[in-house]
This record gives sequence, C-alpha cells and structure tokens, in this order.
Amino acid sequence: MEILKQVKTNGIIWRVSKNQISVLIDPDCLSKKECHGGCSACSSQPQKKLILKTKNQQNLFEGQRVTIKRHMPDEAIVAFIVFGIPILFSIITLCIWHSISPQQAESPIAYISASAALIAGFGVVGFIDAMFRNLYPPVITSLQENLR
Repeated sequence: MEILKQVKTNGIIWRVSKNQISVLIDPDCLSKKECHGGCSACSSQPQKKLILKTKNQQNLFEGQRVTIKRHMPDEAIVAFIVFGIPILFSIITLCIWHSISPQQAESPIAYISASAALIAGFGVVGFIDAMFRNLYPPVITSLQENLR
C-alpha cells in the first residue's frame, strides 16, 4: 500500500497573483472515472473543473498550459481521517461521560458535548488538511504551449 503517491496533471493557469497562482484542471474522477479520494466530491462541482493553488515560482501568465506535480494520500487514509477522527472524538466523549457519570451518559448535555466533539473532530481534519497542503504543495514541473 502506497501511503503517498505523486500525480502529474496538466492544467491551464487561471489566475495569477503576486505569490500564488490558480491552475484549472480536469479532475481525474470525471475525465478518467478514477476517484482518488473515494468521497465523490469532485462529481458535485458544477463547473466540472478543479482549481489547484500553488506558489508563484516563475514568470507565469494566465492562459498558459502547465504540468503540475502534486501529492495524493491513499484513499483509505483519507477516509479514516475524514470520517474516523470526528467519530472517534465523539465516541471518546461518550465513553468519558459513561465512566464519570453513568446515570447522565444519556442526558442532553452528554449528547451536546458529543456533538461538540464531533464538530471539533472536523476542525482537526481541517487543520490536518491545511498542514498537508503546506507540507506538500502542488509544484509546476513544466510549461507547455501558450494559449494566447
């Protein structure tokens, strides 16, 4: 099982700012029917395009074709992080309620705290996602022909 794989994708520069560029690509799950995340999120996008943001490394301009190298985690790891961490937080909270005060383990405050733990788990998932994007940002590996 490969934990982290490198994927090369072709795209078109959509927006250029001082220190960041946005590249428009076709998600693999739409063009090749291969879903890397297992969550079907790309199929819900109305524009059927995926926008990657990366640091501006060179003199690039809008409309230019580029090849991007990005890192994709394994689908099982993504599923565990997205679904497992929030559920785990909620279950741990309910177990703590049951061990501290078994008679109040089914009270409204216990369910509210378990719901808050579930929401906090999604916050942790967001933090992990931001950390992963900072550690492994997409990188432009080559330039292709100009569309202008």
